Amino acid sequence: MTIEEIATEIQNGREDLCAELWERVRNFVTWQAKRFHKLTHGVGGVEVDDLVQSGYEAMLKALTYFDIQDGIAFNTVLGYCLRTAFASASGLRNRQKDPLQHAISLDVPVGREDNDGQTLGDLIPDSSADFSAIIEEKDFREKMQAAVSTAVDNLPVDQRDTIRRRYYDEQTYEEISAASGVTPSKARTLERDALNNLRKPSTELWRFVEDRTPYYLRVGLKSFNSTRTSAVEKIVIMRDQMQKNGSVPT
Repeated sequence: MTIEEIATEIQNGREDLCAELWERVRNFVTWQAKRFHKLTHGVGGVEVDDLVQSGYEAMLKALTYFDIQDGIAFNTVLGYCLRTAFASASGLRNRQKDPLQHAISLDVPVGREDNDGQTLGDLIPDSSADFSAIIEEKDFREKMQAAVSTAVDNLPVDQRDTIRRRYYDEQTYEEISAASGVTPSKARTLERDALNNLRKPSTELWRFVEDRTPYYLRVGLKSFNSTRTSAVEKIVIMRDQMQKNGSVPT
């Protein structure tokens, strides 16, 4: 079973599968814990093992949010919950609520010198951020799926048929060839032409690229000194080139 299927089984009463789910996500939790620990330099005296242990509670929390019908990967939901769990385990959330009692500045930079200006405060999630982020992700995906469906419907018939067989029915080029009477090479060409049409900036799908373009990102000092280009400038240059080429990245 996939991680998502195991999570769904647990939600349906198979609590005996919690141990299996933990084994499946433990590497992801450990990786996130090590990353958090490195960025915060073990603030609050917390160790990686402590963070990993808090990850189990985060997994159980993620089970209350996860819905396989949303199309959102379980680890995506878990990632949001881990931020809260790690912050709590490190005492960061308590410090945010009572800064006078705990002498630590939330403006302290974390990680390396070129960490894009991230501070300790950036790692502390809002109490309602996890659920809100999941809802926003669900809404974004639903709108994007509807837009993709509409864009595919507007393709020429042969391209539309090929795309649906390739990505909806997961057929190989040989299977498409047998079903539609074109050669496998022609099926590949139809797929390429269809994808090029879907990537054109004039399509409805372009706005989803806009929505997820991180214009707010800052660039680290070392990167700026070497390129003399900010993260925003890099993004604008990249987007301008994409529009000139008439395509967006997959």
